[in-house]
Amino acid sequence: MNLWVGVVCETFNKESYKLSLNHLLHKDTATWIKIQLKCYSVKPEKKFGADPSFNRIRNCCINLANHPLFESIIMLCIVLNTLCLAVVWYQMDPSVVWAMEMLNFLFMFIFTVEAVIKLIALRSYYFANSWNIFDFIVVIGSITAVLLEVFKINEDIAT
Repeated sequence: MNLWVGVVCETFNKESYKLSLNHLLHKDTATWIKIQLKCYSVKPEKKFGADPSFNRIRNCCINLANHPLFESIIMLCIVLNTLCLAVVWYQMDPSVVWAMEMLNFLFMFIFTVEAVIKLIALRSYYFANSWNIFDFIVVIGSITAVLLEVFKINEDIAT
């Protein structure tokens, strides 16, 4: 059955290629057409630079978000946070657990500041990038988890 499906798919691909008449094109022409199709599918990315008409805080955020070290430092923080979350073993010492929680809060603060800086710099364009949307959801989820934990502790203390 798999062999038959493979033969049918291969035959379909060959026949559709022949019907498109691409086999009649010169190799360089076919390459040029492929490049043109790729160029049409690419969309320009809007870059933001500091502008005197913006306020000073937004200009500072734009300069910071566009700085080459900014993304590198954030990526380093992501890797370090992942390593900290991975360092878990059975019957961990309470001081190590506390240190890991504090590091997690530190990284959560850094990621929240990153999201705020990008939100100020990019405004509504922040949500045009799917990585920024993912980052924003993770930050909101982290803040929500911390707030729920704080309210749970306060509720336990009250009762």
